[in-house]
Amino acid sequence: MTTFALVTTIASIVILCAFLAISIKFFGLLPSYSAYNLEWDKKVPMHNVHLWSIVTVIIALLFMPALIELGQGNPWQFLGFFSPMYLIVVAIFPLTELPENASDYERKDWEKRRKIHAIGAAVCAAVTTLWIFLVCHLWWVALLALFIVACAAFATRTEKTSTVFWLEMALFVGGYSAILIMS
Repeated sequence: MTTFALVTTIASIVILCAFLAISIKFFGLLPSYSAYNLEWDKKVPMHNVHLWSIVTVIIALLFMPALIELGQGNPWQFLGFFSPMYLIVVAIFPLTELPENASDYERKDWEKRRKIHAIGAAVCAAVTTLWIFLVCHLWWVALLALFIVACAAFATRTEKTSTVFWLEMALFVGGYSAILIMS
């Protein structure tokens, strides 16, 4: 793996960990990673943009070079592009609160955005898992990542309240671990 891809991966890890640490310090463990957008919108309101979305797009873009590079010569290399791209879709359509006095149009638009967010997250999870299995041939890394985050979930007693969050973290741990093992 090139130095560039390794450096961008490490930068992605550092930014994600720092953002998660700050988010958890301010807001505690929430049900999902996406739920932090709602809290950051209240704490750092921005017009037509979300701090959470900016950070998530940066994490995804920094994650992409290694995912693509490690797939060189593999027919499944394209998964290394689509995994972070679907994370960007999730960031572009963040979870937001529906105003109480929302019109029918606003309500339908909010529902559409919520569905796109959910579909993007599901596809990102599936593609990342497939990348670990088909490109890296490290199925055991996915299981180890699940075990590690399950231990963290049980240690913090948040396995029920933050299940989606922990599954998302397993994907990050699995993806980053596979990159570092393959490098």
